[in-house]
Amino acid sequence: MISHIIESPALKSDLNRDGTLTPADAVIALQIATGSRPCDATTLAAADVSGDDHVTSLDALTILQAAAGTITLQLMRSYNRGQPR
Repeated sequence: MISHIIESPALKSDLNRDGTLTPADAVIALQIATGSRPCDATTLAAADVSGDDHVTSLDALTILQAAAGTITLQLMRSYNRGQPR
């Protein structure tokens, strides 16, 4: 099983709040992105790892890569924030 231990369960991307970043968190992000999983505002904010105010398959992929240890997850800022899309 692929896993990456997180210091704080409140960290972005730990969507099931178990304190461990795993592919399960990526699955939750993908479910949120497709609209098949309702979530509260806290989970929605944690799932938006790209920082663009939306949860998409990119967020799910980023969380999966972080769980596999191939990237280090950090909050990315959108260059389009506050501008019409």
